[in-house]
Amino acid sequence: GVIALSFITSACMLPIMKSVAGCVKRETEYQDVILPQLALIKLRYSNDSERHVHIQRLYARYGCSPLSAIKKVLPLFVQIPFLFLTYYMLKGTSEINDVSFCFIRNLGQPDRLLAALGVNVLPLVMTIVNVVTVFSTSGFSRRDQIQAISIAILFLIVLYEAPAALLLYWTVNNLITCVRTLTVKRCEG
Repeated sequence: GVIALSFITSACMLPIMKSVAGCVKRETEYQDVILPQLALIKLRYSNDSERHVHIQRLYARYGCSPLSAIKKVLPLFVQIPFLFLTYYMLKGTSEINDVSFCFIRNLGQPDRLLAALGVNVLPLVMTIVNVVTVFSTSGFSRRDQIQAISIAILFLIVLYEAPAALLLYWTVNNLITCVRTLTVKRCEG
């Protein structure tokens, strides 16, 4: 049921993600044009107030702002409400307690797949999938990659002790996203 929920959520989000992808692509194009000009302004003007005025003019000319860079992480922000909803749905569901799936003994608890070492495997798999997705996403600058990896590590920390059902849901969701990203990259290249 958790895996089916991941597929249903991914299918429902596909149109939203396509729209967000267009927004991210436009932002990447803006950044490609604006960043070299910002570098020139920073070199040319040593006075902070002059530099600030010229930077504001640059952003006004292109109709964007420094906060527009946030658009690059929109795909994550679109998915987070679904993660929270799933978390609260699964948190209150006693039906997943003591239910096993493959190697996971209890979906209502952290996976403890390497109990002898005190290691939960699903959060690590989730993080690996996220990092692979980061490096397979076209148009990500080095800075974007560092930010995305930082977010992946944050999710690792926050979700490390989460119930296995939630991590299974989120990992499958991210795996679907990764496969979609790799497919798009392969079609483009």
